[in-house]
Amino acid sequence: MGWRTVVITKTSKLDYSLGYMVVRDVESTVKIHISEISFLVVGSTSVSLTAYLLNELKMQWCRCLECCKNTLGSSCLFALIWACILLWKKSVNCLQWRRLPI
Repeated sequence: MGWRTVVITKTSKLDYSLGYMVVRDVESTVKIHISEISFLVVGSTSVSLTAYLLNELKMQWCRCLECCKNTLGSSCLFALIWACILLWKKSVNCLQWRRLPI
């Protein structure tokens, strides 16, 4: 689990390369190691993401928030959904089902 919160506000392309999330925009290119990312906020509707990057972020349990044009969070991807599913599975496995005498 990482410690960085990455906020993308400009038109850019995000992809995965050798363990790094590569952020390319018109002016510069920045590499951030996937294991350092805790939360990714995409604050622009003109951002391109690769499916492989999303998969790697999911594998690292990184939370991804996509914002609409009003900067309201419109979707939260992967980690929170998977965390809820895992908690549900643990709670179901903890229950002991037995037949009650009638």
